[in-house]
Amino acid sequence: MLALTSVILSLGFVGLMYWTYKAEKPPSPLALLFVAGFVAFLAVCFLPALSLQIVLVIPAFVFWKICQWPAKSLLAYMVLAMVGSYGILAFLVWEEINEHHRLRQEYAFESIEKRLPAPKASAQTKLSKETNEQLMQFENTVAEQSSNFRNVMLSRLHDKSVLDFIASPGFGVGRRIQPSKWSLKVDRFGDENPIPQPVLPPSTLYPEANLPEPTSVKPDPLRAMHMESVVNFANAGGYGLFFSPQKVAGFQSHRFNMVPQATEWKVQTIELVGLLMHDDPVVYVSNELPRMEKKGKVPTRALNIFEATGLKQLQEGDDLYVREGEGAIRMVGAVRSVEQCLKCHGGQRGDLLGAFSYRLQRVQ
Repeated sequence: MLALTSVILSLGFVGLMYWTYKAEKPPSPLALLFVAGFVAFLAVCFLPALSLQIVLVIPAFVFWKICQWPAKSLLAYMVLAMVGSYGILAFLVWEEINEHHRLRQEYAFESIEKRLPAPKASAQTKLSKETNEQLMQFENTVAEQSSNFRNVMLSRLHDKSVLDFIASPGFGVGRRIQPSKWSLKVDRFGDENPIPQPVLPPSTLYPEANLPEPTSVKPDPLRAMHMESVVNFANAGGYGLFFSPQKVAGFQSHRFNMVPQATEWKVQTIELVGLLMHDDPVVYVSNELPRMEKKGKVPTRALNIFEATGLKQLQEGDDLYVREGEGAIRMVGAVRSVEQCLKCHGGQRGDLLGAFSYRLQRVQ
């Protein structure tokens, strides 16, 4: 019905312009241009082919009038402009449909069950006040970042009615923001490349057993930096369109895309402590900041004494374990499950999913 209306209006517009051109006292070309421009503005959201036709015809009408060319030649031009307008819009719609199908294949629904280790049974630990505060802050941030423009575009991409809308006779492609390669990227303003460690991890494993507890180090900046690390690594914007672990579209694994910052301290290394994929805890050793899709491609090592002691503290409910050396800090920070994690990882809120092992240097 919309296509028929558009064609009737297009033919009516051609007839009106032809009659106006032949009339003895036609309206002022400027007035006609203003009215047609206003009509085109209103029509662009509903009948883009008609709008394009108007844009092509009005300047030609004025030019024909100035040159006093025959009315029949103007009529021929207007018919060609009408056919061309519908042809251009049909081509754009065809391209949009092809791109839509390509993106649906690229961001097809998949199962992520194999990426998720089975949750390990564990007694619920009484979490510290600081840990509970961190969890609430993390949940709020994840909620904000996971309900974003990208998810709306993924939903439209897999909504059949949207494809019908694009292909509608009224050329819906011109009336609504459609999913695109750019809108479906997670980091639309970055390159999503791995981030190198600021300093290469040490080649030998130091026991670090006798580092003292810091006496003059402010804990709040370290907690803020660790929260920044967890939020960045969680990559909530990359969770994608989720229905179940067996049906997820556009999922991007957990990863860092920036080096976290802390007042008075500079990050040297951040290493991921893995708890779920191995019988015993391990540390993934890489020259890049942790990325879960690469966990099977990097070597692992056993925890050193410091990390093992810190992990024990985290398992008892703490969020950080910090020790100080000469102008440096060693820190282990918890990565715990929040409400948004449970639908994939299972278990209980507050479960320890992993940890980060940090080396920080005091800024001079």
